[in-house]
Amino acid sequence: MEIKIIRYLFALLFISALFSCKKDTSVIPTVRVTTLTGTAGAQVNRLCFINSSVAFGACNGGKLIKSINGGNSWSAVTSFPLIADDLTDVQFTTGTNGFVIGGGNVYRTIDGGANWNIVNLGGNLDFKAMSFPDSTRGYISAMTGTYKTNNNGATWNQITDPDWFYEPYKMAFATRDTGLLTDYSNHYTYFTTDGGNTWTRYYEHLINFASEIKFISKTVGLAIGTGEIFKSYDAGVTWSTVQSLKSETEFMLSGVDVSSSFGFVVGDMSIFITKNNGDSWEYRLTDQGINLHEWLTDVHVINNTSAIASSKSGAFYKIEIGEQ
Repeated sequence: MEIKIIRYLFALLFISALFSCKKDTSVIPTVRVTTLTGTAGAQVNRLCFINSSVAFGACNGGKLIKSINGGNSWSAVTSFPLIADDLTDVQFTTGTNGFVIGGGNVYRTIDGGANWNIVNLGGNLDFKAMSFPDSTRGYISAMTGTYKTNNNGATWNQITDPDWFYEPYKMAFATRDTGLLTDYSNHYTYFTTDGGNTWTRYYEHLINFASEIKFISKTVGLAIGTGEIFKSYDAGVTWSTVQSLKSETEFMLSGVDVSSSFGFVVGDMSIFITKNNGDSWEYRLTDQGINLHEWLTDVHVINNTSAIASSKSGAFYKIEIGEQ
C-alpha cells in the first residue's frame, strides 16, 4: 500500500511539474514605444496601409503623406492638390485606386497616388467620413448628404440620411449593405442593413457614440469610445461591451486595429493590447513606466509583435512587445 501511495505522489508531482513548465500565452508581454525619425509636421488623422511597405496618412492642413518602408519614415505627397483644409480620411480599395476626403471635397487616384483629381459631386459638400467594404462598393457622408458608389468611385448616387442626422464623423461597413455611421453633433450611432436605404439609431443599451469603428472580418467588428471597447459578431447589428476601461483611464480612445488575434487600441496617452481578437484588453502604458505624453490618433498592426502609431503632434511611434 505504501509503495502505491509513493508512486501516486510521484505521478502527481510529475504532472504538476509538466504543467508548470507550460508557457502561459494569455499573459500580455511588456511594451516598448520608440519615436520614429521624422514627423508629418501636422496632426495625422488616418493611416492607410496598402501593403507591408506602402502607406498613406491624411493630415491637418491639407497634407497627404506617404511611406514606402512600412511606416518607418514618411514624406509629403507633392502631387496632391494644395489645400489648407484638414484631410480627415484616406482609403485605398486596390493598390492603385484610392480616395482622400477633406476641404469639402473627395479626391481620387487611379495610379497609386501619383496623381489626384477632385470627384465632382456638385460643389463643396464638406465630406467627413467614408467606407469601402470591397473594391467596387463605397460610401461617403457629408453635412449635406450621404453618397454611394457601385463602380469603385467612378460615379456616385445620393442615398437616404438617418433621421436627426447632422454631422458625420465615422463610417464603417462590414459588408456591401451593412454598416454604421456616427454623428459628431448629437453623439448618435446609426446602422443600416440595406445599403443605406434605411437607418436605425442605437439606443443606450447598445453602442451609443463611437469615436472609431473597424471591422476585422465580414461579421466581427470593434468600436471604441471614451473608456469603453465594444464588439459585434453580426456585422454591427448588435454590440456588447467587451471591456469598460473607465476605472483605469478617462482618456478618449481614437484608433484600433487587430490582425491575427493581436491588436492595439490607442488614444490620449493610452495603449491597450489584445491577444485574443479583441475579447479582452489590457492597459500597457503607465504600468510599464513608459513616459508618453502624446495623443495617439491611429494605429496599424505590422505583425504579431509590433505596430505603427500616428499622433496629434505629427510624430510616429513604433510599438513593440516582448517577453515579460
